Amino acid sequence: MSNFLISLIAHNGKYVSAEGGGGGSLVANRDEIGPWETFRLIHLSNKLDRTDAALVALQTHNGHYIRAEDGGGGLVVANGNAIGSWETFKLIDVGYNDGVSRFELALKTHKGYYTCVEDGDEGLLVASQATGYRSIDVFTGIIKDSLPCLNFLESLFLKRIQDKHKQAKRVGSLGSKLDELLAFKAEMVEKIEDTVTFIEQFCFDRRLENSILFLAGYGGDENSREDIGFNGSDSRFGHYLARRLQSDENLTVKQARTALDMMQKYSKTQLEPNGYSLPTAWEEISHQYRERQIEADRPGKVLLKTGEGFVLTTGENCHSYISFDCSSEEIYQSIRYEYEEDVWDCGVGYGKRERGVINILLKDTEPVMNGIAGYVEDGYDCYVDPDIEVAYYLWQQEQKAVTGSE
Repeated sequence: MSNFLISLIAHNGKYVSAEGGGGGSLVANRDEIGPWETFRLIHLSNKLDRTDAALVALQTHNGHYIRAEDGGGGLVVANGNAIGSWETFKLIDVGYNDGVSRFELALKTHKGYYTCVEDGDEGLLVASQATGYRSIDVFTGIIKDSLPCLNFLESLFLKRIQDKHKQAKRVGSLGSKLDELLAFKAEMVEKIEDTVTFIEQFCFDRRLENSILFLAGYGGDENSREDIGFNGSDSRFGHYLARRLQSDENLTVKQARTALDMMQKYSKTQLEPNGYSLPTAWEEISHQYRERQIEADRPGKVLLKTGEGFVLTTGENCHSYISFDCSSEEIYQSIRYEYEEDVWDCGVGYGKRERGVINILLKDTEPVMNGIAGYVEDGYDCYVDPDIEVAYYLWQQEQKAVTGSE
């Protein structure tokens, strides 16, 4: 299930609000967006149903769910404790969609009633009629954050494309409608690209990234003081992440989660006194990051990537290691000779290996990475797994814990 934050504007121009943050009535009488006017839209199905609707639930700020009493026919309130049939709505795209942050929708209850704010009811939400949506049943959704909304919007866009195709077939004029259909498809692709740009610029929680750049000395004179910066073994990893961000590369899941843990120690002493803050929990930002994708191997490519847990023939438990994969016999022999004491072979079984694959212990990360830089200068096509630096940093922390040193 995907989910993202959304606010709703009713036909009266007011924002829908869950009084008290949830647990009571639902009204459309607010002029601004706050926590009570922000809902988490939970997409319950990856497919649109036969009525062109997406099945969704809406969760309030304090964790209650919006529900239609008796499944429709009366009040719509915000006191549901779990998602059931009364808390499930069919979200119908009613046409207008700017592809970036707004789209028009109708919410249909389990029994087929449309949610609305009727005139004279002081903004109370009701679900009172089931004969097709009217203008008062249309809400404007304001998308608040995160990448999951892309898949949701894309499903609505594609459904509209399919509808145009069906309409053209029904009237027997597919040929005359083809140009219009293709133009519409191109427009939707552009809107999705605009959405990505909008989310990256305005919807990402950048507190972690901004804090990393601050401690690394980027962004202004105020963070060039000697008392500001990463300490000890944090320095290599912190500056590596900062260089990645400066190159407009997103952090991987492992990079971001490890960085958030690392940055906590600087929160009170360096970040907060200078106006920077961190997310209080990983769950607040986890949806923003993606697992890294290892590049496909190609002939002649030098591939450096992390391996998972492994037990050496000596019985030593190695949580991770570096796998060095290269088709060049010259590079293979050089690495094999250079790190002879720290290399083991891994293939079908102990003592066997695939040709050109060497496994190296993490303690040799720095010289191996320096060697890779030399191969790049010599014209070799190299790929370095971005999570190698994460594994190396965590290994350093383990060693520090054992020895009690920085």
